[in-house]
Amino acid sequence: MLYLLSAIVACEGPKNDPSEPTADPPHSTTEPPTTPDSGSDCEAGRVDATALSAREMPRNPLGRTLVVDLDGAAGAVVSCVLDAEPPRWHEPLPYASVWRWFAPPADADDAFHAVGFDDGDWSEGVAPFAFEDEGTTIIEPVSDQTWFRTTFTIEGVERVQQLRAAIRRDDGAVVYLNGVEVGRDNVPPVVRQSGDDERSLFPLTIDPAALVEGVNVVAVSLHQRADSTDGGFGLRLATLVDGPVEPEEHVLVASESARRHEVPLYGLLAESTYTCEARSTVCEGATARSTFTTEALSTDVPALASPPGQGTPVFGSWTLINHQRPCADERTNRLFILDPEGRVRWYRELPLQGGSTIDVESVLLPDQTILWGGGEQPTGTPQILALDGSVVYESTYPGVENDVYHHDLEPRPDGRIVGIVQALVDDGGDQFSGFGLVEHDPATGLETWRWDTQEAFDRGELSPRYPGDPDPWHVNSLALVDDAEGSGVYASLLYSNEIIRIDRATGHVSWRLGRGQDFQLLDPAGSPSGDEEWFDHLHAIDVVGDRLILYENGWGPSRSRAVVLRLDVAARTATLDWTYEEPGWYEPNWGDADLTPGGSVVIAMAHAWCLGASPDHLGSLVEVVEATHEVPWRLDFLGADDSGYRAQRIASCDLFANTRYCPELLDAVPQRP
Repeated sequence: MLYLLSAIVACEGPKNDPSEPTADPPHSTTEPPTTPDSGSDCEAGRVDATALSAREMPRNPLGRTLVVDLDGAAGAVVSCVLDAEPPRWHEPLPYASVWRWFAPPADADDAFHAVGFDDGDWSEGVAPFAFEDEGTTIIEPVSDQTWFRTTFTIEGVERVQQLRAAIRRDDGAVVYLNGVEVGRDNVPPVVRQSGDDERSLFPLTIDPAALVEGVNVVAVSLHQRADSTDGGFGLRLATLVDGPVEPEEHVLVASESARRHEVPLYGLLAESTYTCEARSTVCEGATARSTFTTEALSTDVPALASPPGQGTPVFGSWTLINHQRPCADERTNRLFILDPEGRVRWYRELPLQGGSTIDVESVLLPDQTILWGGGEQPTGTPQILALDGSVVYESTYPGVENDVYHHDLEPRPDGRIVGIVQALVDDGGDQFSGFGLVEHDPATGLETWRWDTQEAFDRGELSPRYPGDPDPWHVNSLALVDDAEGSGVYASLLYSNEIIRIDRATGHVSWRLGRGQDFQLLDPAGSPSGDEEWFDHLHAIDVVGDRLILYENGWGPSRSRAVVLRLDVAARTATLDWTYEEPGWYEPNWGDADLTPGGSVVIAMAHAWCLGASPDHLGSLVEVVEATHEVPWRLDFLGADDSGYRAQRIASCDLFANTRYCPELLDAVPQRP
């Protein structure tokens, strides 16, 4: 019930420090409370019928300040109901769907695309398909064409506004929907596909009028040039659907006695209409109403869609991610908070300039502020943002102007912040890149601890550096621990392919974890495991008890996965506790995986096709149940250029006063007298 408390006191506004309010906090003007009459003629504390207004927040278009004026001092309850909302994306035909396929002889009936065609004797497989490799299903064509058929279901076809398709078609394809040709690309195959184009997803816009209510049939003819021996196919469909509006109510309680209450409301939808009602907490009387419509977002929001049956998270409702489009040469880096349907509820464009700035970390703090930092630029100095969009803290400790943050920072339970910064290592006049760790205290504005690789290098505690290597211990993630060996920091080193533990008290590297290092790898049964099962390059780590979860990029085997290791530090063993991967999933850069208290793992499948990723396995946010490997919740990015680095799942009642996701909020609403 922590959030219920924060919702009740929300009129005080978010704080940087318990003793210091934000620069522009909502407030209440209080007067000594009166004892109201409980009858219908109650005057003291009555809400005037016109005394509710919704004021825009200059730095948060998805928030409003609700102003309630009372006739006398009392508390107030405000409820805002969603009346109209923008359309949302669905994914009725995900990329990894089941298709029937057939390699036809020259005299085959070419009516295979008809709705009533019998494909019962065709082969069956899961997309993507390939003739040689790099496919979930490998097929052997016998002609220059291969035919594919599958079905998907549409409910409420009249509400579909757009129909988007993306197709892998090496070399060319003709697409039919319900027996009608709706698109063709490179047919006849005038261009032989090669390189990334063999696995790229090419966009295809289809008129939604081709859809029918209920079962729809899609058929594809894949064409191959005579001088080509390879081939591949896969297709996904997404629909932009209008309504119906699902019940959603935001409830806020200002419990102190006052004539005027200014209550912040966060987590609204863009381009949506809300009707708010306010009443007194102590007596009957008039009820004030106000209706407002939020504007469109000023930032370019990624389209995310949920496949059928994968829309209900196991744990939490909100997901905090950072987003950029580096392969489209777009430099804007954004923070988004998404609801389970992939819709934006809060966002902030970050003040990063130029270059690829996606190596950013962000985390929701207990007081509902957001800590972020990184980007490998001076403008990536750690900041704490309030939900109203204001900066409530920015690092100003002495020397901060010389620290360039990147990849990761973490808050300690006492509020201090530890982050990764650039540093140089000097080897007898030969300088090269290392890294540093800096801890500072927002309460005092002082640096409280610092470590850098020069110390460990001088003591010979790091992996050997290959001659001329400019960045031998490239670090991209940290985890703060208090374990049997004391207070320490785990740091993941991408290029040397290991995790090291740095002892906070001594500065020494306690141990190194990885292939050929200090730990023995065991399989789930406790037997020694082969070296091939060790993680191969990684981009994120987190620690929960004795469990270490990491996002393995997998440079050597060309496959990415989430991995959980159970560490016995005293025995120097690491047990391979759990893994998850998908066919074709290879993301050599970025990515994240986090354990939730609900027994699931939330994975941010980062995507950058221009940096070696699988072109037809786009970015996704995926929640996997540990015990069963089931995927109850998933959001797929529809754009090939969309990429996020990290994600944090937030408990339903730890953010926003939305009873759709946190019905417990209603328990704190005072009843009418």
